[in-house]
Amino acid sequence: MVEQCPICNSSVALWLLEEHVNNHLEEEDLASDRALAQQLASNFDAPCSLEEVDGNDTFFSKRARGSSEVEVRRLARSLRNNKSLEENLRVIVQSQAKESAVPVKDGLMILLRRCVEADQQRTGVSSAVALAGYVEHFQSHHQKDLGWGCGWRNIQMLSSHLLSQDPEAKAVLFGGVGFVPDIQALQRWLEIAWAKGFDNAGAEYFNWEIDGSHKWIGTTECATLLRSFGIRARIIDFQALGGKKQHTEVVGGKKNKKTGLDSAPSRRQGASYKMTGNSSANASGIASGNASEDRGINEPVISHQHLVDWVWNYFANSRDDKSPCSTAFDQLRKPIIISKRSPLYFQHKGHSRTIVGIERRRRQQGNGEEVFLLVLDPSQRTEEITKCLTNKRGWQRLLKRGLHTLRQSEYQLCYVDKGVAYGEELENLKILSSVRHTF
Repeated sequence: MVEQCPICNSSVALWLLEEHVNNHLEEEDLASDRALAQQLASNFDAPCSLEEVDGNDTFFSKRARGSSEVEVRRLARSLRNNKSLEENLRVIVQSQAKESAVPVKDGLMILLRRCVEADQQRTGVSSAVALAGYVEHFQSHHQKDLGWGCGWRNIQMLSSHLLSQDPEAKAVLFGGVGFVPDIQALQRWLEIAWAKGFDNAGAEYFNWEIDGSHKWIGTTECATLLRSFGIRARIIDFQALGGKKQHTEVVGGKKNKKTGLDSAPSRRQGASYKMTGNSSANASGIASGNASEDRGINEPVISHQHLVDWVWNYFANSRDDKSPCSTAFDQLRKPIIISKRSPLYFQHKGHSRTIVGIERRRRQQGNGEEVFLLVLDPSQRTEEITKCLTNKRGWQRLLKRGLHTLRQSEYQLCYVDKGVAYGEELENLKILSSVRHTF
């Protein structure tokens, strides 16, 4: 979309308009601002008091006197590269490369749906399944990112859904190019998000630089990157402390009165890695065998029932639904639900994956139900997943994860609410917060 600049009347892309207008407003002071910023950049390690710039009564010095060190460092680094934010945005939009995903005939999620239907018919067990819509699988490559790139791959999977299913998101994501960028471009977009003021705490954590690095990332970086485009990315934490009562609180989103810094969700980074031998934990970092056999005798039993209940409600009960069902088995007349919600970035210590659905079914023996998350793992090969789904054999081993395999004490999810934020709402998205469930 293109709009007319109210100052120079030139045509400017909608997502660049605000920055374009701001450049006009700052034009008079640009020369002195650049000189001061370059001085700050070249002598950044040396102590510098704000009184030293009092004599320069420019826009920048006014900002510097009323700004935190974080804001000064961000502006200094941006101008040190001799490019404005608008120039950097133009460069990344023009230079970003499309990530190549392994093509899957009919689409991965359609193949998964066929497998679920075949499984239901074969076993005859009453079950209900909720699946996300279109999602592409992006795998880590040995020569590129195996060992550190799982977070970026999950962002790509989530982005593939948004670009395919949400026209509003497609118009703003990655400058409106309409494709999923490669990891290097995503790293640059994250730096742009920091320069815009999104997640200052995260920018400080990474020292404002991530382009070209092998640094691990997590849900906080996923949310930051997406929020910088106005995407309503949210974070939710689940902590299993072994208590009998559930406690819910909002973490972050406000200034800490003692430190003056923004409080933020806990920062969890993960790395993918290759399996070797017959380990009791697979490449996802979760138990693959009998949990009671793998667990030590004196270790507490961890149950994440609250997490799987939340995931079920997320996928099965879309906010558009007029009469959401109270339980999974109210859905048996429609045993497979194609959800309107995005997939979930699924993080725990050491690794991250993407949840694309959930299955709840009655136990074949005994009472109660079994619950299985359906996940796509970046450490797995797309060709192997596609082959198993096409043949309807062995796919459960790759995609299904039972409740008993969730043995970490804390998990973190990043999800997306529909629509794009502008104005004050977009400004509020700059400070990360999360909802934490403790039980």
